Amino acid sequence: MKRAMTLLHKEYTEIAEVIINYKIVDEDEQVAIPDATQYDSGPKLEEVTIGHVQEILEHAYPNGLPTSTISECLRCSNEETLEFLEELKTNGIVRIVGDEWIRVDTKKGDESIEAHRNANAASAAPTSGQ
Repeated sequence: MKRAMTLLHKEYTEIAEVIINYKIVDEDEQVAIPDATQYDSGPKLEEVTIGHVQEILEHAYPNGLPTSTISECLRCSNEETLEFLEELKTNGIVRIVGDEWIRVDTKKGDESIEAHRNANAASAAPTSGQ
């Protein structure tokens, strides 16, 4: 939805309008959402790894997530999450935008690298001298 609104705002010609239908639920029809902490099974279920952090960001892409949200999902401390995020940042897998972490779009990077290689190959090709 966020992406569609951004494209509409930037006057993307293939999107003329976005229609949103929503219904406000009557108070007697509302269902109480249970507090997640009451179902908390205690400490971490398994040891958190860098792969877990990366997977959370993969699922959120193209949106970013703040450190606290990632930590809450993985039931670990912000410090532990930040260690993994910094390592992923060093490896070029994620970047920080504002106060949120987002996966780097490697496809665009690969296309850019390929275009750069093709440009260098074309300029390095021998020319025929006449």
